[in-house]
Amino acid sequence: MANATDNDGKHKVAENVLEGAGMALNAATIALEITDTVSSVIVPFSKFIPLVAEVTNILDQIVELYHSAEHNKRICGALIDRVSAAEAAVRNLKIRRDQNKSFFNQKNLILLQRLVNNINQIKKFVGEVSQLKGLSKYVQAKSIEKNFKELCRDFDSNVATLNFAITVDSRNQAENDKKALRQDIDDLGKYLDEIGGGITDINKHVAVAVTQLNVINSTMEQLVANNNTKSQDKIDNLFHEERLKINDYEETHETRGNKVRKWIDGKTCEQVSFKCVADEKDNEEYKNSVKNQVTILKKLKDCDSILKFYGLTCDGEKWYLVTEWAELGNLREYYSRYEFDVKKKLRFAVDIARGLNFLRAIEIIHRDIRAENILITANETAKITNFKSSRSFAQETRKQCATQEAVRYLAPEMLGQRTVKYTTKCEVYSFGILLWEIAEEKTPYEKYNDILKITDLVVKQKYREPFSLGSGLPKKYQEVAKEGFI
Repeated sequence: MANATDNDGKHKVAENVLEGAGMALNAATIALEITDTVSSVIVPFSKFIPLVAEVTNILDQIVELYHSAEHNKRICGALIDRVSAAEAAVRNLKIRRDQNKSFFNQKNLILLQRLVNNINQIKKFVGEVSQLKGLSKYVQAKSIEKNFKELCRDFDSNVATLNFAITVDSRNQAENDKKALRQDIDDLGKYLDEIGGGITDINKHVAVAVTQLNVINSTMEQLVANNNTKSQDKIDNLFHEERLKINDYEETHETRGNKVRKWIDGKTCEQVSFKCVADEKDNEEYKNSVKNQVTILKKLKDCDSILKFYGLTCDGEKWYLVTEWAELGNLREYYSRYEFDVKKKLRFAVDIARGLNFLRAIEIIHRDIRAENILITANETAKITNFKSSRSFAQETRKQCATQEAVRYLAPEMLGQRTVKYTTKCEVYSFGILLWEIAEEKTPYEKYNDILKITDLVVKQKYREPFSLGSGLPKKYQEVAKEGFI
């Protein structure tokens, strides 16, 4: 009697044979769709040139997506291998066109266009499954594997019909594809199990709120880009927000600095924060910008690691942003006043990481991650706040203002060049510096109060504040911080 291993081997062989047969039949079907009359019509090489260029261009875009991939990198790599091989074959046709004159006919022009369409679909798939934003629809439908296999089958069939001399180890290709799928899907499952922070729901799927926020953010971004009155009217109609009534709140004498005051919600008795964000001196364009940003900020309520934004209220010409009240002040105030043990430090670090992950999932960059912008609530939860500089990833970024405090957290590339765009890598750098501050309970580069001196230390001397021997934080914590700011 055959043992289980033998049976598994036979099953794999059978699967590979069936997949190969399916590909061959699919290629034959495609070929039959194009008549012999069409195939014999010679076409000038000039008609093939745009398609050849497009294959190369799409490959470059896929490679760029691969390098920035956060998920499913093995799956994306398997698809890149295929597209790279096709691009090499197409490029070879161009180089050796005198030896391949018989190839340039109407049939192959149509087939090459089909291949280009297929490669475009691969690019779209790679762009979606490599980032959490696009990944949600595949996760919820459990269709990553199905879509991957369909794309591979169509690609292999198109290549076979074109008779491209692509060297592929067909016996191992199917196994390699399955291995990539299995490993990436397992890794993604673990990520969704552990990430939390409002990104996933109770079923460990990407939360509906994340998907909705991406749609809202994208729509808002497109309308704002038009920069005209009609676009703002559309925004107001689409995302109509009722102003909070100031008479529903009672003012207290407690303040945070000279801008923030505690008020009490008369209906719920909840403590809230009032911050003046606009007055009679501000023009209509600025006020519209504030309204639009608050529309997005209110939707962040599903993440416990981001301060809750309740909306706007007015008192005469003054506009106030109403948010959750953080009883224990900002992070620096907290560690200066209260006991800050290792357990709390780790919990705060996780809170901040979850908040940043949530922002990453909805494609918002905060742009000003530092101790003053992390508030601590009465139940000792660290929450990200102060989104006045934040922007969508797709929007044109601007030079970050290097104030004396901000410069302590700014990535070297932002300090060294004026033309560099602020990216998520810059955000990770700031987070790494913040992790150091949590561990050491000190202001980064506290001995220096000069922007130019700190810039010189960070950019030219490549100096980073070291962890002390007595910080008590695990080695892994320090490694994560260093990965961020090195």
